[in-house]
Amino acid sequence: IDFGPYGAEESVKTETNFFVTCKLNSSMPSANMATYKWFKVDNTEVTSRDSITRVYVVDRSPGLELNLEPVQDEDAGRYRCVASVGGQTYERQLFLTVRATITFNDCLTEQFGVVGHRSEIMCSASGGEGTLSTEWRKEGVVGTLVTNNEYAIETKKLVVLQTTAASAGTYTYYASASTEKKSQRITLKALTIPAIVQPLLSKKAVVGNTAEMFCMARGNPSPRIDWFKVDENGNQVRMQTDNRITIEERNVDGDTQGIMMIKNVQKEDESYYACKAYNKATEILGSATIPETKSNLDVQTIPTIGEFQDTTNGQYQGREGASVTMKCEARGDPRPVVVWTKVGSNHQYTEGQNSETVSVTKEDIADPNNPGVRLSLGLKGLEASAFGNYTCTARNEAGEVSKNVKLEVLFSPNFDGQDTDYGRVFYTWKGNTDGNFGKVVCVANGNPQPVFNWYKDGTEIVQGTSGYGLSEEKSTDPRYPYRHISKLSVSYNGANDNIFGTYTCRATNNIKPNNQTLQLKRAEVPGMPVVTIQEEKPTVLTFWLMEPNVEGPEVTQFKVTYKLTGGPSEPVELIIPKEFRDYIDVNKKYTVAIINQLEPNKDYTFNFYAENNVGIGVSKEMKKRTPPITTPSAAVIKTNINSADSTRIRVIWDPPNDGGAVILHYKVTWKQVAVRPSNQTLDSQGYVLDYQLTDDTFVEDIKDSEFNINGLIPGSYYQVQVYAKNSLGYGMPGISIIKTREAEDMVAASTGVTVSTGIIICIVVGIFLVLLIIVDVICCVKNRCGIIMCIREKVGGHSSEDGYSAAKTDDVENLAKRDELMEEVKAAEEENLENAEDEKKEPLLPDEQQVDTVDESEPAHEVKELEPEDKTEQLEAPASEKPPAETDTQSPTQEEASSTPGETPESRPSEGD
Repeated sequence: IDFGPYGAEESVKTETNFFVTCKLNSSMPSANMATYKWFKVDNTEVTSRDSITRVYVVDRSPGLELNLEPVQDEDAGRYRCVASVGGQTYERQLFLTVRATITFNDCLTEQFGVVGHRSEIMCSASGGEGTLSTEWRKEGVVGTLVTNNEYAIETKKLVVLQTTAASAGTYTYYASASTEKKSQRITLKALTIPAIVQPLLSKKAVVGNTAEMFCMARGNPSPRIDWFKVDENGNQVRMQTDNRITIEERNVDGDTQGIMMIKNVQKEDESYYACKAYNKATEILGSATIPETKSNLDVQTIPTIGEFQDTTNGQYQGREGASVTMKCEARGDPRPVVVWTKVGSNHQYTEGQNSETVSVTKEDIADPNNPGVRLSLGLKGLEASAFGNYTCTARNEAGEVSKNVKLEVLFSPNFDGQDTDYGRVFYTWKGNTDGNFGKVVCVANGNPQPVFNWYKDGTEIVQGTSGYGLSEEKSTDPRYPYRHISKLSVSYNGANDNIFGTYTCRATNNIKPNNQTLQLKRAEVPGMPVVTIQEEKPTVLTFWLMEPNVEGPEVTQFKVTYKLTGGPSEPVELIIPKEFRDYIDVNKKYTVAIINQLEPNKDYTFNFYAENNVGIGVSKEMKKRTPPITTPSAAVIKTNINSADSTRIRVIWDPPNDGGAVILHYKVTWKQVAVRPSNQTLDSQGYVLDYQLTDDTFVEDIKDSEFNINGLIPGSYYQVQVYAKNSLGYGMPGISIIKTREAEDMVAASTGVTVSTGIIICIVVGIFLVLLIIVDVICCVKNRCGIIMCIREKVGGHSSEDGYSAAKTDDVENLAKRDELMEEVKAAEEENLENAEDEKKEPLLPDEQQVDTVDESEPAHEVKELEPEDKTEQLEAPASEKPPAETDTQSPTQEEASSTPGETPESRPSEGD
């Protein structure tokens, strides 16, 4: 038998693992078929390993392995391996010697200390050959930790006398003997006892609601929180999660927040509750170090109101002039505050109110579990108006509850509501079919219900009396539950005038009767209506009609008839239903009557009638002459005085009064102006004209009430005038001064890019130089003067006298031509003057309507006419018709002639503008 990897004698150390394999030498016959067994020192067979076996065998075919894990002192001795094959048995012995080694005892690699307290690091060593020496180190620093104010070495432990956060770290325990040296690393963690960092606040909860209590604790490691209910003797019962109670924890910035939620709170839940915090530090030091905080849960109950006391059939009852006391008992925790109020009134009856008619007293109900209040409302000298529903309201911190009770007052009949609902005078007439008339109505209030009796001239009218009918009904208004109505129907045939007069209505109950008198009168037709004229136009007149006082039914409509005064034609008749308008006079009611299609400047006779159910009243006659047709009034320009565009103004106006004739079209004129300096900033204030800068430009035949003016100068002021024209001509203009937007503002608004001041100055200077050169060239060509002329003379050598002589010769020739031209112009003016006088003989407007709109304080300006379609260009007179003097001078182009100063040809109004 061979042993491997060791021999038949081996020496091993304790606490080490040892194994050896036993197998037949390969030279033996059938060695691979052998079976093996190991026997211990006590001659018992070694078996396979189980959960508690330290010495075991493992099959290593061919062969069997013996294992000792780990080796102990008692393992020393003789072991036998027995092999069997082919009926033969072989045996070999193993002698094992065990040597002692260093071992560590109770040396947990992670141990704990509590800050502020004594901490012990447990570890000891044993074994080894020879003398055993030990040493403690911290963080690998060489040198023995000596006994001082911080540490102490005791048997089997190192003591930290006062643990701090700096005490935490890695400690190493060394043990050495003659032949070996070992070390054990131990980590010390410094723990802190939990602290309650958020006090447990007192909590209030209402029965049936949910209550939540919060507790916050801090420690290392993070603590857990337990909740306890504390009874009146100080005994604590730990709270557990169930169907009503939920306990949970949350980590809030490293702290532990404990939450206890109690659902469907009951009065029995009212108590003190304690919150306790635990962690490993409290386990080390014991329960005495567990922090806790207590708080009270105050369970409140919403008030309840019991049944009202001393009632009759659930309500209070009192007789007119007597007294009644209503009692309300309410309970709740905390004790509720109780008040009485009458439904429909804001007045509250509270404790301490006392007068000749009211007394309020309070009585506390001493019940520690359910305190209450009884509030009594006493009413003395009851009146009928005291009846109704009264509300008892109880409130506390938990909530509010109310309960109603009815007070019934027995009172004699009264006639409240007669004047407001029906009045005391009633009407009828012959042929009346209006169900609202022909009745005398009596309104009475009483409890018990009154009985009605009717009298006329001392004679009682009963059901069946000729010409009369009786009926009764109860008011449906919930505000008046004791109101009853009796109606006396009266028939009038035109002959029985004795029905008119005074009627007596008597209402009686078991308390006493009361009477009232009512009048029945004959209804009359309305008188003359009150008529005022509101607005006059050539073809339309507007009247305001106010109904007169009527003895009978109110006016239902008005009738208007009108015709030309003195004319043979039948009058036109209009029926106008009555309507109420009071925006002219809030104290009066008006009906509007608008008469259309009248002839201008004619005399009309109008008759106005008021009509009610009885018939048509007396006529109110009025004669009125319609105004003549006039030119339209001034249009109101609605355009903002600051245009949103820099080169365009969109003019919008309201159509004006047409003066009695249809407006044919509009004319818009505009000119550039200067305005007076002003500090005004609001659009509504407008600009004030200072003086005119350009001539007027206008466009006629505008059909719409808006027009676009294009091609304007940015940042400039323009006076815009709008004229309306009817068959008589143009009326007065609507005028507004409007400013175009600055060009820089437009650029900045659209592109966000601005032009620097230096560039603008350079542009202005360049334009000025170009204009200067143009003027100098004109002076050189026409007048033979200027800078260029001087340079030409210097270079060409011509004397000034030659130039002067040439100029003088030209002037003589021009004077001759000018005389001829003046004669032709004079003849043309005389011919035009004759034509103008002929036109003045047939004026467009009557003399009284001729309006001079020219301001004599301003110089006359030539008006350039532009038509809206294809009138943006003016024809230039043929050269042959021009004066001879003008043919020699440079004439402006057609575009220059038709443009206003400051206006480019492209900026003139285009077609459709």
